[in-house]
Amino acid sequence: MVHRSDGVRITEVDPMALRDAYQGGQTPQEFASVESLPVRPAQVVEDERVEQVMSPIVGGGGRRSSRLWIWVGGSVVIGTIILIGIAIVVLARALPSARGTLVSRSCIRNMKDIANAMSMYGARYDDRLPLATSWMDGIQPLVARPRTLKCPAFRRTNPDAYGYAIADAVAGKTIASIPLGNRAPIVFETDDLKRNAHGAPFKPAPPKKRHGWAVYDVFIDGKVRTRQGQ
Repeated sequence: MVHRSDGVRITEVDPMALRDAYQGGQTPQEFASVESLPVRPAQVVEDERVEQVMSPIVGGGGRRSSRLWIWVGGSVVIGTIILIGIAIVVLARALPSARGTLVSRSCIRNMKDIANAMSMYGARYDDRLPLATSWMDGIQPLVARPRTLKCPAFRRTNPDAYGYAIADAVAGKTIASIPLGNRAPIVFETDDLKRNAHGAPFKPAPPKKRHGWAVYDVFIDGKVRTRQGQ
């Protein structure tokens, strides 16, 4: 740093010029004056210092920073894609389960509605249940919806299927003669998908599983029983 005699800083000596002066054999007294050596204004020196500090950021460091941002952005995109993929897999597994639950509830509701229609039919016809060969025809005006007589498990795959049967042991009998409890279901799920199906509940074997592992039957009091399907 070079100062005037009054102590005011005016310039900074160029280090390269000092080196050249030494190599040229000049003495300290010869290059001590401001006029004897190339000098740089103080503002230029300050600007160069700022440039040296900023160059890693806006120069080569800027390229590194750009690469960093590209890497971060790419990681975020990849992470988002992975999360979306996981969400799709979870939903794909959850939706069939949710649909199965809805179908099961719909089937149970159908069973309860059928039992109620049977009771209403008996109230109209001397306390007797409909005949086995025409039981759906007899109670259809008494059910809330026509599709109540069809198991919802077949709604998409076989819309013409019914899947419910009346027990031969109770068809045409008086309601008073039907034992309550789990001994005499009146309607049950069956592999016979025709309208007005009838037979013995789950004989010779239970029907194929429709609602997860389960199939249903219902009693005259509206209670629904869950049984193991094949």
